[in-house]
Amino acid sequence: MGIFFRHIFKGDKWIWIIFAFLAIISILEVFSATSTLAYRASEYWRPWYTHTMSIVTGMIGMIIVQNIPPHKFKVLGFISVVAAVFLLIAVMFTAEVNGAQRQILGIQPSELGKFGLITFVSFLLSKGKSEEGITKQTLWYILLFSGIICGLIAPENFSTAGLLAIVIFLMMIVAQVQWKWLLSLAGIAVVCVSLFLGVLVLTPMDKLPGRMATWKSRIELSMESSKTPLVSQKIDDKNRQVQYGRMAVANGLIGKGPGNSQIRDFLPQAYSDYIYSIIIEELGFVIGGIGTLILYLGLMFRVGRIFSKCKYVFPGFLLLGLTMIIVFQALINMAVGVDLIPVTGQPLPLVSRGRNSMYFTCLYFGIILSISRSVGIGEEDYDDNHLAGEPSAESLEIENNSDEALSDNVSQNVKQEVYETEEI
Repeated sequence: MGIFFRHIFKGDKWIWIIFAFLAIISILEVFSATSTLAYRASEYWRPWYTHTMSIVTGMIGMIIVQNIPPHKFKVLGFISVVAAVFLLIAVMFTAEVNGAQRQILGIQPSELGKFGLITFVSFLLSKGKSEEGITKQTLWYILLFSGIICGLIAPENFSTAGLLAIVIFLMMIVAQVQWKWLLSLAGIAVVCVSLFLGVLVLTPMDKLPGRMATWKSRIELSMESSKTPLVSQKIDDKNRQVQYGRMAVANGLIGKGPGNSQIRDFLPQAYSDYIYSIIIEELGFVIGGIGTLILYLGLMFRVGRIFSKCKYVFPGFLLLGLTMIIVFQALINMAVGVDLIPVTGQPLPLVSRGRNSMYFTCLYFGIILSISRSVGIGEEDYDDNHLAGEPSAESLEIENNSDEALSDNVSQNVKQEVYETEEI
């Protein structure tokens, strides 16, 4: 039986354990938080069943993806970037859902754009190094593609665009892009964000176009609620979500037990944006709140160990980028759930209800497992030539491909090409 499971669940076992705990939390809490959906649909099990099947389907996808050599994701990243651009443009002409245009043909182009951009930037960083670091031409390519994707995402999902931009910036820091360029980019970003917030605050609500009025309302609501005690605030349509979220957290010092939430029937998006509030209310502040936080931080810690063993640049940066997008998104959702920041609409990865988010998060976990296999973690009988982070010598001879690795001190000849590797 043990041999059977090792052949199915490959790669780093700790990644699988983290995935399993998050999936269990998701199944329990979404079942509780979707009570209103079950009532409206007159089908008690349907919301829970569809969510559970999304997790099962995503896990099957993980098992498939973990067997794909990491270097194969380069092509997938480029295809995803191109497809995301077209879909992000096309979604502008679709009907609004919950006040935003975010889906087309059942797909959220922003999710595809996140994956595609991180993968493509990882490829650019692996190819664009010189003796002095990342070349200026590579930097311009990164800024161009990042600007296009983030610019198309921002009008309907500003928090996702900002989160993605931060992840790309951190990837460039790890890639040792020259500090003068990084500081210039950071300065420009601070000025642009400051001007944007100034316009947002000074412009009357009825004069703001598109989603900007929603963003202003959320910021003002968050600032107002933080100044006023919970018991003295009157609940209305504007602050209903924030107020009931705070109540759920206040009820969760010890925890009422799975399925015993008192706030779930009143809290809008209890199964998505505010799932963390329900987790705290039912499982308690220690087990539910801190325990869930530790799972995501444990994922980051474990990926750091895998990254330290990567011999090649592309898998290393892809590993970091995908993990940061998962963990940072989780931290944002948790911060919203405990009323530290305004509502952003970011789901809790692998926990919140939502098919698109679930599938892409499972894809990220599958790629992380694939890269963990490529460095030999969890693979006692690992075959370097079959699942290495880069192509074998035979494929290099055919493809005439060259890639950078993670150290400036090691280089070797492969067939008739110079194949540079930088070992960590």
